[in-house]
Parts: sequence; structure tokens; C-alpha cells
Amino acid sequence: MDTKKSQLGVIPPLHILEATITFRIHLDETNLENGGLKVISESHNKGIIRIDENFKRSQFGKEVVCNIETGGVMLMKPLILHASHRSISENDRRVIHVEFCNKEIPMKWLEKRRIS
Repeated sequence: MDTKKSQLGVIPPLHILEATITFRIHLDETNLENGGLKVISESHNKGIIRIDENFKRSQFGKEVVCNIETGGVMLMKPLILHASHRSISENDRRVIHVEFCNKEIPMKWLEKRRIS
């Protein structure tokens, strides 16, 4: 389990994360001003990276802001180091975030659907 903003979450096993792809469908343009996603390229190839007091961002590479147009779709691996800042803009940054995995997840999820 992991804690983010005092909420508990689960970190799936590495083999599940490696088999997962994330689709981010942008209902609004995203950029640095409205809190667009920042990623560190190729960091998904390093496995699960813990962000704790020992984490040194500089050893993983340069952050890149993902500027995405309205209606654009961004594909990413959930293992990639990613973050966003609060918006300093009046513009929205609505995104539909969907994850797909071709491995059996050992949990009984209410929203699980098998796609054939």
C-alpha cells in the first residue's frame, strides 16, 4: 500500500504494471499553465520507483511537459514517472483517464469488465 495526501492506495505488482497501458483522452488542451502532465522519458523501464526521502529526480532524466491539444489522446505506461502542478490558469484541464491490462488482476473489482 501507498499513501498519497493521507489516502491509502494499492501499488499493483510489477508484472501487472508492465502489462498496463493508460489512455488519457483530453477534453481540454493541457499545458504547463493549467497543470498539464509532466513525465520523465524512459523512466518506466526502471521498474517501480519509490518517491521518498531518498529519491533524487536528477538521476532519472529531464522532465517534459506533455502539451496535448483538445481531443488529443496520450498513451503512457503507468510506471513512467509523472506529476502535474496546480493550474495557474482559468482554463480547465479535463481528462478521461482509462487503464487497460491484459493480465488477470487477483482482486474482485466491481467495475471489472472482460473485453473480447
